[in-house]
Amino acid sequence: MMGEDVDDYEEQLLQMLEENKDADVKEVMQQLLDSESSLTSRKMAEWLMKPGIVELLIKFVTRNVPGQPSEPDLKESLYLDSCEYFYSSERRREALLERIPPKDGESDSEDDGGLQFTLEAKRADKAAEVLASHIVGFNIDFIESNLSTIIKRLFDIFEIKAEGDFDNFCKIFENLLTKFSGRVVSLFSQPSSETPALILHFLNYLHDPSISESLILILKPMLPEQFVVNFYNNLNAIGFWQFLGQKIYDLRLGRNSCEEAADFFLKLLDSVGSSSHADIFFSQLGRDHTFVNGLVDAIISPDFSKEQQIACIHSLRALLLKSGEQLYDQSLELYTQTPLPNMLKGIRSSIHNLLITKSAELSTKILREVQNRDSNNSAVEVNSLNQGERRYSTYSVKHPISMSMMSLLDVILELTEENPERVFNSWNNQIWRVFVNWCFENSWNNIYHSFFWKMFLNVFKVSHEESMKLILSKYKLVTKLIDHYSTTRQFTSGFRGYSLKIANYLRLYADTLPPQSFLRNFLNSHESYRKFLPVLREETIFLLVTDYPPPLHINLINPFLQHDFSSMTNQKPMKPVTRDDAKIDLGSKYADQLGFAGKQPFVGVEKKVKKRNNNNNNNNNNNNNNNTQMNGGESRGRGRGRGRGGRGRGGRGGGQTNGN
Repeated sequence: MMGEDVDDYEEQLLQMLEENKDADVKEVMQQLLDSESSLTSRKMAEWLMKPGIVELLIKFVTRNVPGQPSEPDLKESLYLDSCEYFYSSERRREALLERIPPKDGESDSEDDGGLQFTLEAKRADKAAEVLASHIVGFNIDFIESNLSTIIKRLFDIFEIKAEGDFDNFCKIFENLLTKFSGRVVSLFSQPSSETPALILHFLNYLHDPSISESLILILKPMLPEQFVVNFYNNLNAIGFWQFLGQKIYDLRLGRNSCEEAADFFLKLLDSVGSSSHADIFFSQLGRDHTFVNGLVDAIISPDFSKEQQIACIHSLRALLLKSGEQLYDQSLELYTQTPLPNMLKGIRSSIHNLLITKSAELSTKILREVQNRDSNNSAVEVNSLNQGERRYSTYSVKHPISMSMMSLLDVILELTEENPERVFNSWNNQIWRVFVNWCFENSWNNIYHSFFWKMFLNVFKVSHEESMKLILSKYKLVTKLIDHYSTTRQFTSGFRGYSLKIANYLRLYADTLPPQSFLRNFLNSHESYRKFLPVLREETIFLLVTDYPPPLHINLINPFLQHDFSSMTNQKPMKPVTRDDAKIDLGSKYADQLGFAGKQPFVGVEKKVKKRNNNNNNNNNNNNNNNTQMNGGESRGRGRGRGRGGRGRGGRGGGQTNGN
């Protein structure tokens, strides 16, 4: 149909409506949507943008099932079981396509027939295009005056039995948001006397990419300051975080939606975490701990599925770690990393203090996972975070550490970074047995080795002696390190480097302690360690010695940044590191790198005791010598006195003189 014919067709339909007031408007609308006309002419816009007509056009988009009320009750569609929303999305997809009927003379075979869009789906797409174009085009005054009705009718698409495509909904809604952002966010973020806030319906369909992306766009509006503040306060008032949390950790509402809801939560932290005034939005998580408590309870409870526990672990880790990060704008258009404000910092202390009280339960969760693994009970393993044996090209791991378990360990490590002593005191002591054993059971897992090294440092940072005794004495870390290093080679274990690192840290730390300290006594009485000490020093020095100078360091923050390399020519040439240069005791660069900068060997009570002991020994020796000489002198004096015929007492006196 050519352009002039299209215009004539529109004219005929509109003229028919004017002449025949009893004409079926819905039937005319169907004919218009079936035509090739774009329906964007001014005259067509004047007819479409009328009360009743625009609502009819929206119904073609929402595709509510015939027989349902003209105004569906969305409240009933808000709190259903999570699986119902997946079924609803599946029905919407099925309503888009139909099988192409076979041509005359061809067999009706499912394998031969293709798929095509249904007539209703084509009309819905056309209606969405028309609405989207008129929102930003003609009749702005009409749209603005009827915005409340348009928004309400547009959200009928979230009725559980509707068949409308969410892509069409988002196309119209984003145009409304662009043109009338202030009023739109106010309308769907405030509950009415009859229904909850409309924005909550988005959270039921986070598995649909168009819905989740639109919601992210909504939650970082480009509005004046007061509008944004009011918007975030409204979201907190309607229970946005509680409703989102239920989609992750609630047994009924989140059983099937937990993964998609957790992914959305992570995107939300990344996208909105640096937005202006978002601290008001996130402040609810710090004031009301329902969200965080729900995540922790789902993690530690055996009643939740493995998928739901994993979703809760990743959500908790992201919230805790993001609240302490320095955010940067890393877009490719910028040549340097630009610091951004972190709007989550205000809730960090509140969440951190809450999770410290839960650290004992989190450690118990890890112990229970290990017990389930060791029990080999398939009934227990259903909801376990453990993985089966993994075989690689050169080695195998009987009980590998899953990524979800590593995320849980990251949470525990983050808690110990700021308040290690309180966390260590609350733990079940058996957790150190697990941590020590995992180093050797997962000898190629450098991610876990890094975790253990940081946890090991936290113990010694606060000199937590009880943990030291558990790690070193009860669970025999030093013995296992030495055995592991002695029985493996570089190509059979990835833990050898950390073994040297830990052993050297113990060696240097002990040098700073008095002789009566636990660590010093333990190492001095450890026969295997004393024998290994020369090997430790030799191996460490060997690693430091190099025949080639280290390369000049250039801090490349961004590959697009233009660096000035002229300063490199002014640097003094580096020399190879020889054995004489390789120092590994306190005061050396190696010791400084391990965290002992400014530390000196213990010289206090120890040296004084030695000096006093030496003086006592010397005095005892002198006294013994004096007594010997006195006795010998006395005999000699007596003999001499007698031989010379002198005085016997004078002989004793001579003996004393000789003794002196």
